Amino acid sequence: MMELDSCTDTISLWQQTDPDWRKYSLDVLPKVLLGRGDMVKLLCDSGVAKYCEFKCVDRFLSASGSTNPISLKGLIAVCQFLESVGRYSDSPFLWTLYGSGELPQCFCRLCAVFGGTYCLDRQIEGFIISDNRVVAVVTQGQRIDCRYVIASHAYTPQKYIKNLSKKRFNRAVLISEGSILPDPEKEHVRFLALYFPLLACNSADRTENWRLQNRGLFGV
Repeated sequence: MMELDSCTDTISLWQQTDPDWRKYSLDVLPKVLLGRGDMVKLLCDSGVAKYCEFKCVDRFLSASGSTNPISLKGLIAVCQFLESVGRYSDSPFLWTLYGSGELPQCFCRLCAVFGGTYCLDRQIEGFIISDNRVVAVVTQGQRIDCRYVIASHAYTPQKYIKNLSKKRFNRAVLISEGSILPDPEKEHVRFLALYFPLLACNSADRTENWRLQNRGLFGV
């Protein structure tokens, strides 16, 4: 890893990587899927899987982020692991080839195939509510009827929010010059998760998650 001491070093590193930016695929919120997990089942049952491309994760290395693990959760995780082994490869883990953003895009493609309508570059001005349910949204003075609304809580009136918990994430993207393994020719790590306490925060229960994907290391 290259240690940066100043903004000048940051600019210099950016100039070095900029010509090769097409060689990188950085996912700030990567999701590893289990071969028999709920998401993969949904992708297969809905037909969305034909719009996705996946790579099998060779190994998944992770230090435990919990100091008080629960036996029941551990047993459930082991069962999910064993059920997923051998379905697509020797590894139970799958990762979207072009990042986690591919998943919502694939659902949008399927929606378009069945006649879904997209209203782009518009802001929601208000909701029309009937019998305590949203039946339409108003945008640019136009009413658009709908059965369901999936939106950020920022759009939702406070009285409709229940048990909302806020979490704060600090993110960073770090690119290594080489493999962190002593012999990268013999060992390969597709995905690595590291958990360690945030010393800058006066809280013992907060952790930070760092992930390595191929040769890129980034924090989540």
